[in-house]
Amino acid sequence: MSEPRKPMGYILRAVMINALLIISFVQIQRAGKVTPGAIAIYVGMAILANILMYFGARARRRMQNR
Repeated sequence: MSEPRKPMGYILRAVMINALLIISFVQIQRAGKVTPGAIAIYVGMAILANILMYFGARARRRMQNR
């Protein structure tokens, strides 16, 4: 039988998501397609992803404490 997966820690998840965003930004920089709009999109995605991860982890902790 398979055991349930252990939940991934908040820090590890944040590092992974932010690393993927940085890698993709470096790729568009190498392609020479960095524009102010592209920078704004990446900054917005990073802020949104971190906010969602924070509140998701907080909600998960609240559910576990019930």
